[in-house]
Amino acid sequence: MSAFTRIFSTAWILGWATAATLPAETPPADVLTPAEREQFFQSYFDRMTAPKPLARFRTKAEWVSYRRTLREQVLRSLGLSPLPERVPLAPRITGRIERDDYVIERVYYQVLPQVYASGYLYTPKSVLASSGAKPRRTARLPAILNPHGHWGLGAVHPIVQSRCIAEAKLGYVAFCPDSTHELDFGTGLCPIGLMTWNNMRALDYLASLPFVDASRLACTGESGGGQQTMYLAALDERVKVIVPAVLVSYFRRILFVSEEAHCFCNHAPGIERVTDETELAAMFAPRPARFICATGDWTRDFPKAEFPEIQHLYRLMGGEVDCVQFDKPHNYDRDSREQMYPWMNRYLKGNRDPAAGKEPNLVTEDPAALRALSPTNATIPGLAGAGAFYRSNYLFRPPDLRSAAAWRTYLKHLQADLRDVLGEDMPPVPLNARSRGTAEVGGFKVEKVLLDTEPAVSVPAWLLLPEKRSGRAAGVVIAHPGGKAALLAERAALVRALIDTGVVVLAVDPRMRGELRRNWFWNEIIWGRPETGMAAHDLNCAGEYLRSRPDVDPDRVSVLGLGDMGTFALCAAALDSRWAGAALEAVGPLYAEMSTTNALPNVLRHGDLPQFAALVAPRALWLNGAGARFQFTAKGYATAGRPAQLRCTDLAGGEFDAAFPQWLAGTSSRTAKPRR
Repeated sequence: MSAFTRIFSTAWILGWATAATLPAETPPADVLTPAEREQFFQSYFDRMTAPKPLARFRTKAEWVSYRRTLREQVLRSLGLSPLPERVPLAPRITGRIERDDYVIERVYYQVLPQVYASGYLYTPKSVLASSGAKPRRTARLPAILNPHGHWGLGAVHPIVQSRCIAEAKLGYVAFCPDSTHELDFGTGLCPIGLMTWNNMRALDYLASLPFVDASRLACTGESGGGQQTMYLAALDERVKVIVPAVLVSYFRRILFVSEEAHCFCNHAPGIERVTDETELAAMFAPRPARFICATGDWTRDFPKAEFPEIQHLYRLMGGEVDCVQFDKPHNYDRDSREQMYPWMNRYLKGNRDPAAGKEPNLVTEDPAALRALSPTNATIPGLAGAGAFYRSNYLFRPPDLRSAAAWRTYLKHLQADLRDVLGEDMPPVPLNARSRGTAEVGGFKVEKVLLDTEPAVSVPAWLLLPEKRSGRAAGVVIAHPGGKAALLAERAALVRALIDTGVVVLAVDPRMRGELRRNWFWNEIIWGRPETGMAAHDLNCAGEYLRSRPDVDPDRVSVLGLGDMGTFALCAAALDSRWAGAALEAVGPLYAEMSTTNALPNVLRHGDLPQFAALVAPRALWLNGAGARFQFTAKGYATAGRPAQLRCTDLAGGEFDAAFPQWLAGTSSRTAKPRR
């Protein structure tokens, strides 16, 4: 995780154009000023990234109980709950380099069925026969796992080689696994999750070697390799000693209020929703840990901020913990490594001699020579097969529900699962609806409204009222991909038709769209609060606002999602039964049809749009562009006794707009009662 590896604008992921700057002055129709927008982003970022102080644990028993629960939550975040079956390792050695006192071997080992991870094994020559097949003596050596960071050359980078060679010269068996960036968010597969599993299997491999003492296993890594060390040590008790270098900090230090992002392999879905790096690091207690940090990266404040919290847990649990900082940039150079060797010597060998912790003279290999140890053909199936394994083993299967009672039980659990996927556990707050005056926009008179939807979250909207009103009118909340301004610019005829038929229209800019537009994709991933969840929540609050108005009939308020906002509208209606109806102008791809990056993390372990759409029954639901993909939804509506409330069409945009006012006129929560 290099401080300079801030990649992925992710505009390509979401199909958005990135907004580079905010206007210097507020357009007359904007609800928020530029300063208010920036304050929103900063305040929201601060709330979502607030550290979780470890001082709240006052006894060892409190922490041990919490740690037990936390372990399962971390496994879920990594996509490792349940842990995959430990298939035979079936290790394969594809190449070997012999030096005077150590041997380097290229190793492939099976981590999932027909899915192999790879790495480099550095073994002291003293324990090998000339063939490398049998140990020369019965004494077994301690072993150190060495996951690497974001070096351009990966596991063959000279800095990575240096510590592995040095460890072998100092009497350790060293193994450096290759990192991976495979992902399939919908099924729960993420890079750090797969790397954690690969590292667990790497420990299995080391423990299987006849010259390794399986009771003396350790792990050290720098940057992204430090992250791998942190997760592995938190979850696998076989690791007895760790030295994470230039990594551990509060998560907020590797996140950004702007649209910058570190490598996506750092973003375990929802991990910051349940924990922070200080807790993850402290899960290792009471086993000995030394943390190496630098003044030239995000760990600069670790000694005075994060480390005292970790020390607090070590005082409760016992054990040794240490911190060493260098006045240097992000690195794992010789000075840093010479803080690692004596720590390993002390706790793996009982050797406290400082001289024994110096790095021996060594010569690294040409990276090309190490890469040449890999097979030139594709005879060994690599990690690219992990996605297929996850789809085969973790993808939900639509249930065969034979009764209304079975449907009710299923939908109750499905709604809870959807809430979890969307991170919908925010505390309710008063809407505090307030007017910011009126404006003329494209021939429409709009009232500028601000709604509080969460702590530190105020969502802008435009309220459009019909000129002629008698009694309480129907209302509709509309969300456009480009925001409320784009709605009036691009779909003015639709809005005009609604107003002319007496409908109260509320055009909303949910978080990350319109005035609140910002590409926070990777922040949302690590927070466990995807844009879909934010938008669904904001739309539900907008619906609550309309229902609270004296000029709106609360039983006749519906939600319309245009373009890719349709999914947001569907999720809003799935979570809030007060909507009279929901309409999706363009259904778009199902989650199973999206790219492996776009799907909501873990969503496909629970369901897809046809399943979530069934949560809207028996209320009116219009799915335009549905094709024949929503047969499961149709069964749900039929079971509820309201099959006519579901409308599936494939109309062009103009045809949909022309038909929508009439469809809306027929929606009402009063008539949407299930027939059993």
